Amino acid sequence: MKEKKLQKRPDVRWLGVHETLPQLLRSYLFVTLGCVAYAFAVVALIQPLQIVNGGITGILNLINIVHEIPVGILYFIINIPLLITSLFVFGLKFAVGTIYGTAVTSALITLFGKLLDGYVLTDEILIAAVCGGALLGLGLGVIMRFGASTGGTDIIMKLLHRKKPHLSGGRINTIIDVAILVAYFIVVKDFTKTFYAVLTVVIENIVYDFTLYGTMGSKTVYIITDKPEDIIKRLLTDLNVGATVMNATGAYTNSQKEVILCVVKNNIFPQVKNAVRDTDDKAFMIVCKSLEIYGKGYKDYHKEVL
Repeated sequence: MKEKKLQKRPDVRWLGVHETLPQLLRSYLFVTLGCVAYAFAVVALIQPLQIVNGGITGILNLINIVHEIPVGILYFIINIPLLITSLFVFGLKFAVGTIYGTAVTSALITLFGKLLDGYVLTDEILIAAVCGGALLGLGLGVIMRFGASTGGTDIIMKLLHRKKPHLSGGRINTIIDVAILVAYFIVVKDFTKTFYAVLTVVIENIVYDFTLYGTMGSKTVYIITDKPEDIIKRLLTDLNVGATVMNATGAYTNSQKEVILCVVKNNIFPQVKNAVRDTDDKAFMIVCKSLEIYGKGYKDYHKEVL
């Protein structure tokens, strides 16, 4: 009898990552949902009470306050030169997701504007700032998490980061947001509204980081102990945490020691600390915050980090 060959699912590339067709459709679905949350927050919560958020829409909302120009159309027009630039500088891989995210967001801002037609969801500026900031951060986080972007300051950050690699995306984004908030205060001359605009931006960034990275922050832990085998067993068996053992010599005693090195997610670290304490309460443990970690289970070497 001839063996039947199993047919593989069609494999496609979505922003440089191989995905099956269902995975690709899932990515598009979540990017679209992120665009819906972002656009709804802009139209239903941010614009009616004339507060601003961060990024390109913050700039456009500020322009809208002064000149009452439709944000949806202006959003797409301003992004056109940025999208062309991103295509030539970063290639098709980045541009595809950016074009999709930008086009959908622009269309949804225009659509929600017509559907709501001046309807004010809430008169409470605090509710608008908190809920608007949270929805903006959630939408952006989901869009970025599934490999797309909304253009605007995302492209500007990548361009500046390429010219000035020592500047992190977070620092660049902060500079842009501060400039928007200062301009907003100059325009409205209202400290209370500016305070709520700052609150919106802060909440937006917090929710964005949590949505994009979750509890993926990590710590590097060095453990110097007289019971390395017992601690390694706890790490590997109970916590499923990998470890590296290094030989070391005490400078004062000249005695040989084994140093255990492991990298753990923030949400796992308390369990690691308890395991070390319970096994050897005289162990010397050094804990460092890890800014970036590349490799299996962490960041991908092939993805550009801002």
